[in-house]
Amino acid sequence: MSESTENAGQGEVVVVTGAGGMGAAIARRLGGGRTVVVADASSSQLDALVDALRAEGHVAHGVLTDVSDRVAALAHAGGRRPLSPR
Repeated sequence: MSESTENAGQGEVVVVTGAGGMGAAIARRLGGGRTVVVADASSSQLDALVDALRAEGHVAHGVLTDVSDRVAALAHAGGRRPLSPR
């Protein structure tokens, strides 16, 4: 089943953990027509990917966090830590 590109993911948010090669590929693949939130512990890698995604036309935000730290990841997921615009 294929989605119409006009309505693909309208209003949906994709959360990707990791701004490296696999995370970048997933963000690009799933990000079309959706808001992309990327979480990573490396600010330089995170900023580079968010900038690249925006330059490609995606609505993208970065969250600087260590997703291997359960408490930090759950704090973001539960909305106790605001998504700071990066």
